[in-house]
Amino acid sequence: MDDEVLVGVELLDHFADLLQIATDLGAAKSLAEEAAASLGSGSTYYGKAQESMLLFVKQLISHIEKLQMFYGKAGQYAYVTYESFYQSDTALAAWLIKQTEGSEG
Repeated sequence: MDDEVLVGVELLDHFADLLQIATDLGAAKSLAEEAAASLGSGSTYYGKAQESMLLFVKQLISHIEKLQMFYGKAGQYAYVTYESFYQSDTALAAWLIKQTEGSEG
């Protein structure tokens, strides 16, 4: 039974890790958007590489958005799996209590 409890705890640990990754990706996207705005305005850098740098930052933003979607789906999967475990454990506990009460009478 302790192994089953550990699975739930480990799953919650993974869920927390996924939330932290999502938070970090959000911060990275904000920085990339600031860089794109700064490069686009021409106030930070003006030169031959400006267009290439802006293209790179826009691709970075797109990549981060895809990672956010990926880790978001992983977080949803972890949460749904945890909920499923919880519901199964609750149903099993209710059944065991019912069986125990029936054998005592």
